[in-house]
Amino acid sequence: MLLLDRVVAATDHSVTCEVALTKDFVFLENGVADVLVCVELVAQTVRAYVGLQQREKGEPPQTGFLVGCRNAVFSSDCLREGEQLIVQAEHVWGDGAFGKFAGQVERGGVVIASMDVSVVRPDRVGTGLGVGE
Repeated sequence: MLLLDRVVAATDHSVTCEVALTKDFVFLENGVADVLVCVELVAQTVRAYVGLQQREKGEPPQTGFLVGCRNAVFSSDCLREGEQLIVQAEHVWGDGAFGKFAGQVERGGVVIASMDVSVVRPDRVGTGLGVGE
């Protein structure tokens, strides 16, 4: 289930995506979605970053999983139909199997959610990090 509309900027360490909360946005109920949806938006933005990095290396897309969310701060209780959101993810550490990203969601230039997320690529566990070796 892809929630993001497009990548609007990317660097070697970060990516910025955009999403419009149209009436077809899967989490809207009576025009409103819980702000916790921002966790999934950040996770998908991390996936966009990883996918861009893989494409640059000529690698096919691989499965990855969100395994943790820490330091989450939400300054709004909901998202509303018609809003345009900017979602950013910055690579903090990790390479290969595990990674940590700082993410945030903006609405109208104001940060409404920020968090650190941890991700894992199960196909890479045991490669390069001393895990399982």
